[in-house]
Amino acid sequence: MKRSETKSLSIFHKWLIAFLAVVITISGTLTAVFYVFSKKSIEKQTQERLHQVFSEAEHYINNEIEAFVKDIQLLASNPLLDEYLISSEIELDINARVLERLFLRSLKLMNDARNISFVDYSGKERVKVDRTGRIRRYGDVSGSRIFSEISSGHPGSIHLEGPHNHKEEKVLITVGIHKIDADIGEFGGAIIVDYSLENFLKHLNEIIIYDENPVWVFAPKGDVLRKPFNHKEMFDPRPFISEQLQDAPVLSELDEGMLIYQDFSLAPGKPLMRLAISIPTSLLFQDINKALRFFSIAFLFSLIITFLIVYYLSGYMSRPIVKLAAAAARLADGDFSHKATISSNDEIGLLAQSFNNMVDNLDQSQKSLKKSHGEMKSKMMELRSAKIEADFANRSKTQFLSNMSHELRTPMNAIMGFTEVLLDRHFGEINETQEEYLTDVHQSSKHLLSLINDILDLSKVEAGKMKLDLSYININSLLQGSLVMVKEKSIRHAIKLSADIEETPDVLVADERKIKQVVYNLLSNSIKFTPDGGSIHIDTKIVDKDWLERHLPARFRDNLPEAFGREHEYYLRISVADTGVGIKSESLTEIFDPFKQEDNSEVRKSSGTGLGLSLSQKIVELHKGAIWVESQEGQGSTFSFALPIVEEVCAVIEDSG
Repeated sequence: MKRSETKSLSIFHKWLIAFLAVVITISGTLTAVFYVFSKKSIEKQTQERLHQVFSEAEHYINNEIEAFVKDIQLLASNPLLDEYLISSEIELDINARVLERLFLRSLKLMNDARNISFVDYSGKERVKVDRTGRIRRYGDVSGSRIFSEISSGHPGSIHLEGPHNHKEEKVLITVGIHKIDADIGEFGGAIIVDYSLENFLKHLNEIIIYDENPVWVFAPKGDVLRKPFNHKEMFDPRPFISEQLQDAPVLSELDEGMLIYQDFSLAPGKPLMRLAISIPTSLLFQDINKALRFFSIAFLFSLIITFLIVYYLSGYMSRPIVKLAAAAARLADGDFSHKATISSNDEIGLLAQSFNNMVDNLDQSQKSLKKSHGEMKSKMMELRSAKIEADFANRSKTQFLSNMSHELRTPMNAIMGFTEVLLDRHFGEINETQEEYLTDVHQSSKHLLSLINDILDLSKVEAGKMKLDLSYININSLLQGSLVMVKEKSIRHAIKLSADIEETPDVLVADERKIKQVVYNLLSNSIKFTPDGGSIHIDTKIVDKDWLERHLPARFRDNLPEAFGREHEYYLRISVADTGVGIKSESLTEIFDPFKQEDNSEVRKSSGTGLGLSLSQKIVELHKGAIWVESQEGQGSTFSFALPIVEEVCAVIEDSG
């Protein structure tokens, strides 16, 4: 090993010297070529960039001026201004206030406007506002150049003055429009607006060339409106700029650097401002100089370091890695018996040890996984079999209940019919004992028929065969009718009925018969479990989905996965509250299960099948609603359900389908 290393080291140095000589020669030549072409490329790209900047600036300022002109033309055409011009002395002050409000509203729409004033034919300001409100100090602008141009212009002509630096160090431009007095057909005054060029200057601030903002802005008379942020590092372009008007960009390559400037005019011969960009030579070629230094140093160091590291480490690292790769390949083929045989104590040895530990763990995991997979497969088969048996039993139960109910309904109707015939004395007189017994038979038959009907309805729901007969219903009338149905029972037990059902929609889309059944079930339960002398109150409220989600008790949320399936915005909440015996906390959800009643002596005294609440829950859920109960034992109960308020029958049909 030592002999081969010594021999190869000598050869490596010879080839390294020869390779570096070739690389240095080639890299030197390429560096010189790179510098020449990069310089030309930078100059060309800079020129293209500068022309692009001036084109964008020209487009921007033209759009700004066009917006100014449109704003002031629109303001001048407002009928309120004409009314002010023809106002009498009495109306003049009132119309001036109206004009002030118009100007203030216009300032909100004209983002760049700083103030608006109306100047009469003599040059005196009559109305003036700024962004702080009304200005009460009026001036005389009759001696200004812009008023002289406006007054001598034709009706509707636009005149501009500026730009100039404002006392708040903002650059403003003044725009005015000639307004004619319609009564006399002569010059009646002018609207004068001071616009800020702040947005245009912000646009110029965003111009970045070589990480600098080398933009100068001059007024037509040569005043500096804007300097570069770092103007001390930029050369002053004024000594190199021609005093003649330049409508197109003028590009100059100077010893100091590169210069481009252009005059922006509103009309031929009327310059608005001069834009100039000066880029010093140091800034122009700073990137290429940095790049040359960086790449030259990095290239030389990377060559030396790379070759040294590769030489010394390749032999040391490659052999154990090859062994690890071979062991990993066998592991990939499923051979967990092969280990990496590396005895070094460095990082490679630690890696090999970790690899061997991983192989052992994988071997154990594989065995455990196979065992767990077999056990899980057996459990899955048992669960699948149990589910099939449970589904079959449930279907059989539903079918049995349905068939039994159908078979019992016919004889039960016959019993009720014959009993009613006897009670009506169609076959002769009956004594009191016979009438009492027949009445008991009729009431028991009626109760049993109700139970049969509930079982049939519940079977239909579980079998997915119950359909909603949706229509537009008057929920107010439905609730009033339900109260009438239980009124006799409530009077018999001295139970006070009250209602607050004013907050209801005009119509509700629902199955009227089934909703009436739900309300009747809740009222009947309340009367059944409310002691004599108690009270029952029914109320309604229109709520939104957020309210419903906040107030729906948590124990009822998990049992209603489809209650909020459709994004209904509003719901009608109907509540029946009583002062009855109440319900234990642990029974609040169980009472909605079929044939379930609370294990309470007071409850057991009351007749019932335990199907009413279960059926009511199914009906409400078919309407995509929610039903819940709030109660404390001995303090009464409040049963509530919510139905979605929709505008069309088809919306509920789509949900229930």
